[in-house]
Amino acid sequence: MADSRDKPENDGTERRFNLVLTNSKQWGVCFMSREKPSSFAMFRSRLALQWRALRAALLDRDALRRAFLCMVPTGGPIVAGVAMGKPEAGLIGGVIGVLLYFADADGGWRSRFFVLALNVAGLFAGTLAGFIIAGDHPLFWIVFALTAFAAGYLYRVGPAQAMAMRLAALAMTVSVGIPEADPYLIAFSIGAVALVLLTRLIDHGLFGPLPLLRAPAGATPPIQNGWVRFALAYAFAAVVGLWIGMEMDPTHAIWVVITTMLVMQPDARSSYVKVVERTVGTFAGALCGWVIVMLFGSPALLCVAVVILALLTPHHFARRYWLHTTIITALILIAYDLVELGSDRVSALFIERVQDMLVGSSLAIIATAAAFPWGKRTGGDAETSL
Repeated sequence: MADSRDKPENDGTERRFNLVLTNSKQWGVCFMSREKPSSFAMFRSRLALQWRALRAALLDRDALRRAFLCMVPTGGPIVAGVAMGKPEAGLIGGVIGVLLYFADADGGWRSRFFVLALNVAGLFAGTLAGFIIAGDHPLFWIVFALTAFAAGYLYRVGPAQAMAMRLAALAMTVSVGIPEADPYLIAFSIGAVALVLLTRLIDHGLFGPLPLLRAPAGATPPIQNGWVRFALAYAFAAVVGLWIGMEMDPTHAIWVVITTMLVMQPDARSSYVKVVERTVGTFAGALCGWVIVMLFGSPALLCVAVVILALLTPHHFARRYWLHTTIITALILIAYDLVELGSDRVSALFIERVQDMLVGSSLAIIATAAAFPWGKRTGGDAETSL
């Protein structure tokens, strides 16, 4: 009887001991599982996430539409220029095509073609102004400064209006170095505009309006009464960038100015983030372009690379600005090599593009700090502006 009375008690004690032991093991497993993963594991996880996002973007119908809208007016002129023995004119046409590709309202046909017409007008007005006014004339610098100021201030109105004035300023920096009107440059420029218009008509006729893209978090300008200050800083950075580029070499001017004007945004946080992402993207794109040129020196293979890179430049990549910059930088570098085929110019271009990017980004940082003083950014709107 004593044994029978003791057995349940012993069994209960043993069960309680096993339960405590099991819980201890589980807590140990949980504790071990909450250890910080290694840097390599975190990098591999992020790389896998980026790959899945890229694959989803490439297979998305709207992303494919945007890829088509970019590939035809960008890769078409470059390939045609190489085939006709006019690669420089093809390069100008391709650059115009990729710039006007971004002039899309992603809405109904009226808004889409209004934005396109507005940016075409800005592009050709800037080209005409730069061609008529000599670069060393004081009037050129006054007109350029006013155009850059308008581009900064028109952010308040809308991105399409700001982009039109920005294209006018960039066109001035390019056309000022053209000694005379080249009929091939004119033909390829008009052809690029025609391709943008044609592809947009086909796309809208087949699929209708493009769905609106979600704006990245924090993209709304936080400043209320600082638009004039921002526009002044924007114009100052553009003018100084153009002057530095001209002093270095006229070919540097456009890349310094375009870096400054694209990176600087009407809020401090977006500007600083874009500086970092553009630095990474420019270096990676220049390196990728250099590797592609070194491995595939044939004009036919380089043209294929241009078309592929143009396909990989859809609007969807705007949320990953570093990747967006990487692809465009590699595309432009390869197109430059097609202009000077058979030379070692691409190695020098690799260094020049990185140098231009560093100069333009530095000016954007200085101008952003001037436009958004720390006292203004640490007030009530600190969370939105930083």
